[in-house]
Amino acid sequence: MRRDLWVGRARAAVGRPGRRFAALTLAAAAVAVGAVGCGGSDNDDEGAATSTAAATAASTAAAESNLSGTLKVAFPATAQPGWQKVIDDFEAANPDVSVEATFAPFASFFQLVSTQLQSGAGPDVIYTPPGASLPLSIQNMAADGRIQTLDDRPWAQDIPEELKSLVSRDGKLYGLVNGVFTGFLLTNDEKFAELGLEPPTTMDELLGMCKTAADAGLIPVAIGGGFPPDLSNLLSLLTANYVDGPDPEWIQRRNNDETTFAESEGWRTALQRIVDLKEAGCFERGVSGASREAATAAFASGKALMYPVLQPQLPAVVAAEPKFEWSVVPLPGDGPDTTYLAITVDPIIAINSKSENPEVAEAFLDFVADPEESKVYNETQHTIAPAAFVEDSFPELLAPLASYLQPGGHNVITEPTYWKTPSTNGVLSTNLAGLLTGQKTVDEILAELDKTYGKQ
Repeated sequence: MRRDLWVGRARAAVGRPGRRFAALTLAAAAVAVGAVGCGGSDNDDEGAATSTAAATAASTAAAESNLSGTLKVAFPATAQPGWQKVIDDFEAANPDVSVEATFAPFASFFQLVSTQLQSGAGPDVIYTPPGASLPLSIQNMAADGRIQTLDDRPWAQDIPEELKSLVSRDGKLYGLVNGVFTGFLLTNDEKFAELGLEPPTTMDELLGMCKTAADAGLIPVAIGGGFPPDLSNLLSLLTANYVDGPDPEWIQRRNNDETTFAESEGWRTALQRIVDLKEAGCFERGVSGASREAATAAFASGKALMYPVLQPQLPAVVAAEPKFEWSVVPLPGDGPDTTYLAITVDPIIAINSKSENPEVAEAFLDFVADPEESKVYNETQHTIAPAAFVEDSFPELLAPLASYLQPGGHNVITEPTYWKTPSTNGVLSTNLAGLLTGQKTVDEILAELDKTYGKQ
C-alpha cells in the first residue's frame, strides 16, 4: 500500500487510476484547501471558540474588500451543520453580505439545483460531487460550462497536482476540495456486550450474528432501504471490499471496454452480499420502504445493533443523542485481508458561471480555503480535512480505523468517482431496492449496467 495513492487514483477522473487512496503530498500541509488536524469534538463551546478564531484569522482580507450584497449557496442537508458554521463566520467577517443558504435533502438536491440552473438562475456557490457519476458532478458541470474556472484564486497555485486532477478539466481548475470521508459500520457496544458478541471481522460473522440479534428483538442492521442513496452507499462499501480493493485497475479496464460488469466476480459478489444480508434476516421487515431517518432513529434509540453509514451522516446520529456507547468498525469483506475502507473526496464546491455576485462568491471560496475555517467545517461534520492525511491526523472517533487510513492501510477511492456518466448511478438507484423485494436479480442488474455504461 503506497502513501502516494492519491497521486495515482485521483487521476482516474481525467486519466489512469493507480492502486490505492493517497493522502496529499507534504506540500498540502501548507495549502489552503485543508486543515492540519481534525478533532471531531462535540463540545459546542469548543466549537464556537474554534469558529470564532477561524473567523478572526480569515476575515482580514475579506473585510478590506468591502464586500456587500446577497450570496446564494446550495448544499445537501447532510452537510448543514458544517456549512452553517462557515456561513455564520463569513457573515460575521463581512457584515454587509447576506448569505441565503439552501439545504435540500440529498434525494432532491440535485434535481432542485439542476432545475434552477436550467432556468438560468441557481445559487452562486454550488456543491458538486467528484467525477461524472451524477448530473451535477464536477466533470459534467465543467464540460457544460455551468461553473467558472478558478485558476486565478490565491489558493489555486498551491494545490498539489494530484489533488488538482480531481477538480480540473482540460487543464483548468473548477472546484475547491474541502474534505475527505469514509464509510463504516456503527456498532451498539452495549448490545454487543449483552449478546456476548464481538463486532464482525468477516462477512460470514456478520451474517451469522443476525439471527442472534433478531431473536433478541433487535434490528441486526439498520438501513434506509427505501432511500436509494443509502443502498448505493452500502454498495460502495461492498465494492471496496470485493472489486476495487482486490483489483484497483478494474475500473480502468471497464472504462477501456476491456471487461464488463457481468464478467466481474467482484461486482457479482458485492451485489450478492445485499441479497445475503436480506436472506440472513439482517434487515428489518419492510426494509425496502424504510427511510434514512427511520434507520438513524432505529440505531440511535438502541433498537438496531449495527448501522452502515458514511461520515457525513454522523451529525444526525449525534443529534439523536444515543444513550449508549457506540463505535465504528469497517464493514467486513470475507476476511481482514479483503476488508477495505471506501474513501470519498468531498465536499467539492464550485461557482455558478452565471453567478449574480461572482466577487462575493470568490471571496466565499477563499474564506473556506483558509486552513482554520476548513477545520471548523470538518470538525463539525466529523469528516477529515485533506491535509490531515499528511500527518495521519484523524478524528478520535476514527481511531479504530486508523490502521486502514494510515500509509499501508486498506483504502480505495469510491468507484463512482471514475464512472463515465450518470447512467451507472441511475441504474443502481433504480434497481438496488429490487434486490430487497426479489423483483431484480444480480444478473439482471449486471446486464443493465453493461447495457447503459458510458451512455448519457
